[in-house]
Amino acid sequence: MNRINKLYIQAMFIAVVLCGALWSASPGAAQTVAEHGGDCWWCARESFNISDPEQVWKYLMADVTVLNVDAQTPVYLLDAPNGERVKKGQYSGFFYGASASVHVLSNDGSWALIEGYDMSNDLLRGYVRASLLKTVTPSALYGIVVDKQTQRLHLYQNGKEISQLLVSTGLPEPDKPYNETAAGEFLITSWTGGFWSGNMYCDLALRFNGGDLLHLVPALINKDGSYNHDPFEPLLGTRASHGCIRVQRARSPEGINMQWLWDNLKRNTKIIVWDDSDRPMFYPDDDLELYYNPNKGAYYHADQRCASVKDRYLPLTPLRYADLREKEFSKLTACPSCEPPESPQDIDAVNEKRGFTREYAQAVQQAQESGLPVTVGAPNGSIEVEDIIIMQDDSIPSAFIIDDVLTIDDGEWDDAP
Repeated sequence: MNRINKLYIQAMFIAVVLCGALWSASPGAAQTVAEHGGDCWWCARESFNISDPEQVWKYLMADVTVLNVDAQTPVYLLDAPNGERVKKGQYSGFFYGASASVHVLSNDGSWALIEGYDMSNDLLRGYVRASLLKTVTPSALYGIVVDKQTQRLHLYQNGKEISQLLVSTGLPEPDKPYNETAAGEFLITSWTGGFWSGNMYCDLALRFNGGDLLHLVPALINKDGSYNHDPFEPLLGTRASHGCIRVQRARSPEGINMQWLWDNLKRNTKIIVWDDSDRPMFYPDDDLELYYNPNKGAYYHADQRCASVKDRYLPLTPLRYADLREKEFSKLTACPSCEPPESPQDIDAVNEKRGFTREYAQAVQQAQESGLPVTVGAPNGSIEVEDIIIMQDDSIPSAFIIDDVLTIDDGEWDDAP
């Protein structure tokens, strides 16, 4: 690293604040209803600043409009009053009742035009019967924000953040887009308790969006009846679930964990799931231990004794997450059974699609993991804060400008010519 000390770079990030917004509504096929005049729910909000607890609390305490049916009953959106469904699919084109907040664009007393994110995290607009709309005031005791970018749960009380917890939100797959955890505002409607998901047992589940639950990090049940959380706890802080939000069982320094949430949250506590589609996706720690079968195994695994692997190949051989970038391991894919985090190549592809380079994403991640109040604005822009500018430009793969001009070349910092 030429003439620039890593510690200096880390210190310089302390001043970094990039612009951001809570909701992003990029046009897409899901928006099958013609654009309607008036404010857009997602873009009309003032910038959402996770470091401003008073502002966050204001959102958490604001009334919401829900569909007045059971929490597990889907309401399908129509392209016109008495029209056809705007989107067809087993897990799309509808909102669940009682818990999922919707935005009302118009209401003539008979039909209402609403919008929100469906279970595949697609922005939908469509018509429902106006009689289905119901206004609910959230519980005033606590509120929660789940940040899909940092995979953190922020717990608030009386306008102050009181703790943070590691979580794992949904890990979508090409053939299972519904594994994504939908963004939006939701209400906790019921305490459903433990349930099975394949060979995983998930306890302390709170329903907040149809089949999506806030629950304890899963466990495998050993032959002696004891619980083994080891395959899944290392994945906290990364996407790993089928759409639910997994929460840590270890207590935070403030004494908060999933058991505490189960015991203390109230019905209609609001959860804001903060989308990350306009922000870079972060990478797991390079030293995260994963496993593989050196005998021509095609997968990398989160569980050293993954149930999908024949006993004669167990225990699996360890490797580091960073090793997946090496040629020897680069063709391994994530095991669909024990569900390790996405590969660095897959995360690179997501960031490239969003307009972010790996270096840019890692720099923002480094700043945020240092405990800084960082939010992210549009790619290819630059923001100056005091004497620091962080910039990403189309003509340069990734450029970070601090005082004199510095650029990134193959991951190293050098003075620009």
